[in-house]
Amino acid sequence: MYNRIKYIKVIHIFVFMFMIVSVEVFADKVGTVTLANVKGKVYVKLPSGNSISGENNLELVQGATVSTGNNGSVILLFSNGSNVSLDNNSELKINKFTQKKSLKSGTSLSDLKKEPSDNSSKTKLYLAQGQLIGHVKELNSRSTFDIETPVGSAGIRGTQFIITIVKVGNKLTAQIGVNNGTVQYVPLGLDASLIGASESIALDATVDDSGNIVVNDVSAGALDPAVATQIKAAVAVAVQAVIDAGSSSGTDTTDDTTDTTDTTDDTDADDTDTTDDTDTTDTTDTTDGVQPQQKAADVTPGFGNPGSVIGNPVLMLFIFFTLPILIQIFKSRRK
Repeated sequence: MYNRIKYIKVIHIFVFMFMIVSVEVFADKVGTVTLANVKGKVYVKLPSGNSISGENNLELVQGATVSTGNNGSVILLFSNGSNVSLDNNSELKINKFTQKKSLKSGTSLSDLKKEPSDNSSKTKLYLAQGQLIGHVKELNSRSTFDIETPVGSAGIRGTQFIITIVKVGNKLTAQIGVNNGTVQYVPLGLDASLIGASESIALDATVDDSGNIVVNDVSAGALDPAVATQIKAAVAVAVQAVIDAGSSSGTDTTDDTTDTTDTTDDTDADDTDTTDDTDTTDTTDTTDGVQPQQKAADVTPGFGNPGSVIGNPVLMLFIFFTLPILIQIFKSRRK
């Protein structure tokens, strides 16, 4: 009887440890989001609260916020093949971007026509203000690409689209336009609206004294041809940025950084945005003493390479402790 109870306890421990390792090994990995085509003043606020200047090829960590100044713009390249372009005076937070696995070695983002069927992803962004033009490659059925805004959220499947958020005093206006594909937009407190190709919706909202946002009006209409042209132009620039990023992979990126610095210097005299001045002060903060690229490891789940037995200490410990137990159980049962 004692041996039976002991055997059951060992099985319970084995199952518990297996569950822990399963979460570690099979959990989604943090995807890669890289800055490209940086122009003017672009800043990245890290989860720690410190701010740094945005530069070409800079990899963002989850929880980072990208903001642009009066003359600033930037493209964010996602490792599932999608991209978003931020215009001036915009603010976008990367709440989440994960993938089941990394792209196969030698695969270029420019080669991806759609997301690989065996590699799902989860994306959650928050556009606080400004303008975003997105080019999301066709996602597989298990993936999501959501963009939240102060007045609602947009679910993207595989689309070229634009989202504009403008706040003046206690008034908020939003416009969502789709060049091709579809976007499901859910305004705060209202039913979802499906926006098809060449369609758009406009929302008017107010912020009350308590800070609550109330959507007052939603109107649908055709996408302005000028806006459609704007989307196509931005997507074309982003596509070229993806190609350039692929061709420069593994090469010296000093030139890119130098170009960014030069552009920033040229726009300093014209940019009077006081928010940018505050950010500039933050960028001199060296409290962290770590480069942004190194910080990416701080938010990556697991240790070493989760896909490798030798590179995964948790999996190694699991094998180290459970293998003797299994051998003992096998021996005892043979007796």
